[in-house]
Amino acid sequence: MYKILIVDDEADHRKGLMNLLTAMRPEDMLLEADDGVTALEVIELVDCDIIITDIRMTNMDGLELLKAAKAQNPEVEVIILSGYGQFDYAREALKYQAADYIMKPVDSDEIQMVLTKVTERLSERQKSRSKQESIESRLTETMPVYMDHLMNLFVQKPDFAGKEKLKDMFQLEQPGTVICCHVVSDGRDLSEEQRKDLKYQMKKSLDPNSSYPFFLEHQPDMMAVCLLTEEPMTGARWSAIEGHMRSVQSFCRLVCSPGSMTDNLYEQASQSYEEAVRFSQYEFYEPGTLLSEETIGGRIGKNSDAVTYSVLPVVEGLKRGELRNAYELLAAEIDEGVSTLFSPPVLLKQRVIFALFQIMRNLDVLISGSFKKEANLQISSLQRSATLTLLKRSLYAFFLDLGKELNSQKEGKGRDIMTDCGEYLENHYMDEINLESVAEKYHFNPSYFSTLFKNTYKSTFSEYLIRLRMEKARELLLTTESRVRDIAVLTGYRDANYFVRAFKRYYGMTPEEYRKMSGRTE
Repeated sequence: MYKILIVDDEADHRKGLMNLLTAMRPEDMLLEADDGVTALEVIELVDCDIIITDIRMTNMDGLELLKAAKAQNPEVEVIILSGYGQFDYAREALKYQAADYIMKPVDSDEIQMVLTKVTERLSERQKSRSKQESIESRLTETMPVYMDHLMNLFVQKPDFAGKEKLKDMFQLEQPGTVICCHVVSDGRDLSEEQRKDLKYQMKKSLDPNSSYPFFLEHQPDMMAVCLLTEEPMTGARWSAIEGHMRSVQSFCRLVCSPGSMTDNLYEQASQSYEEAVRFSQYEFYEPGTLLSEETIGGRIGKNSDAVTYSVLPVVEGLKRGELRNAYELLAAEIDEGVSTLFSPPVLLKQRVIFALFQIMRNLDVLISGSFKKEANLQISSLQRSATLTLLKRSLYAFFLDLGKELNSQKEGKGRDIMTDCGEYLENHYMDEINLESVAEKYHFNPSYFSTLFKNTYKSTFSEYLIRLRMEKARELLLTTESRVRDIAVLTGYRDANYFVRAFKRYYGMTPEEYRKMSGRTE
């Protein structure tokens, strides 16, 4: 619906036009005025969309009304009615942005055509206005996200198109640095509320007027901070910030990697960011919560990628069945290298993986093809280890599997029912199974099955199942962060206290004691 004001000092003409438009556009609101002055009073009260006015009137003519109406509402559409001989007025009206002019007497087809053109223009303008309002609304809602996006571009792409905007907003042409903070949580993704709180608290712990924290788009657990300052991030300063962050939240901890100090952050932010990223990778070695030139710079070696590991003593140990000693030989070489120089973690992982493939090649004739396929996947997965501790746990788990495969191949047993039974136990040790249920599965009398099992595996069914569960429990303790009660369930024990007692009887120590002694070797 449009609001249309008809202005004419001749009552007959005005009424005739009112009747014509009432029939033509019954959905619109029609208003009338007998001169320009009255028309201005109307449009002050009603926001008219269209004004149809005669050009020659007493008190205020149509031309004056056009100027006044446009001054009050530039978007109002004014249609001029002009008589014969009034073309000069019509031309001037068009100069002042009249929508159109129509000759009197008014032709119904012509005015309908003009009104259609004008209302289409009004409709498009309204759509454009609604679209603009929607964009502005979305921008208001997404401005923090947009600003974080700009800051990501600022530190990663020094010549991106919107860089000038940031200079004006934050006065970045000052000394400063870029800091990267790894947000270490309990494994769960941070909520949007937690991310906002972290940025707020980080800004608060620094100078709120000279710092802008944001999360990296390609690494959602990494918060970066553009900080305008002339002072580097020292251990004492980070200790104070870390203390504040711990006091206001408990869902994560932060590992800080400050980049180089710059004379002009606007021009050198990307260089500072790159150095922060370079330092952050050394979190793999868990040297502390501040990774900087001050704390670890002296331990980063330029030629550390030339280090290789001796695998032949490890291979000989595995051939003799000395699984633990073989693992410790390789672990000791890794630790020795780390104690002197930090390699980029990706290089250290590659060297460990290369060493394991060498070991596999030396043992090629002693292992089966199926194990080789599984071992290749297991070895390659070491590249995903987040810390050296987890890498060594996965390494030890691999040695356990490799030792088991070597023992199995030495025995050279044929595949029979008892072999199937052993594989069944391997796959179902976590279930509630016992000698009777397994005997029934293989259609044996329990007494006969017990004897057959003992002759095959040189132990009773119960001893074998306990050993299997204990070995699996040990693997989980060494290779995962799972709680003891969860490991109990995963290895077939529904009562965690009973599991702890059983584990202690078998290994002579509790699961936690075993994990500390064996699984966390440095």
